[in-house]
Amino acid sequence: MAREPSPVLFLLLLAVVIALCIYTPTRFFIKFTVLFGLPFLLLLAWWRRLKRFSPAWILASLGMIVLLTVYGLEMAEFPQKLRVKEITMQGDVLLAQGKYDEAVAKYKEMEKIDPEKAREKMAVALQQKRYREDYLKAKKLVEQGKKEEAKRLLSSIPSTARVHSEARDLLRRLEEEP
Repeated sequence: MAREPSPVLFLLLLAVVIALCIYTPTRFFIKFTVLFGLPFLLLLAWWRRLKRFSPAWILASLGMIVLLTVYGLEMAEFPQKLRVKEITMQGDVLLAQGKYDEAVAKYKEMEKIDPEKAREKMAVALQQKRYREDYLKAKKLVEQGKKEEAKRLLSSIPSTARVHSEARDLLRRLEEEP
């Protein structure tokens, strides 16, 4: 008599699989494995049906070797790519919180792994910091009665700036005032 698996065990296993899929390293690994594994399996199935050492068999063999090599290279770089992704996420959170200097410091940790992306992210953080400083400067100019200079400064803040909505609101209020 065959014993049926416990529903509790099944639910526990399902919870573990879901948790692993939420965990960033696992998602990253699954993505690469599926990206290279599925074509490999399809190629392997086709390869097995071919006559040995025929031109198609040799081509399929070379294709499998290429897929395995690329997959191996991707997995060799996996820790660095994962670290870049983690640093980027942490830096982006700091940037969203308005902690520009901390975000730049976080992105700086990425310089040894991916210097180009590190420079790009640091430039964005520093630009957002400048936009914030321009907004605060415009607010001070309004308090000092220099509304035209404040309007000019607020108008220069682009829509990509995190402070754009605040700058737009302040500019709208300044334009509505007599």
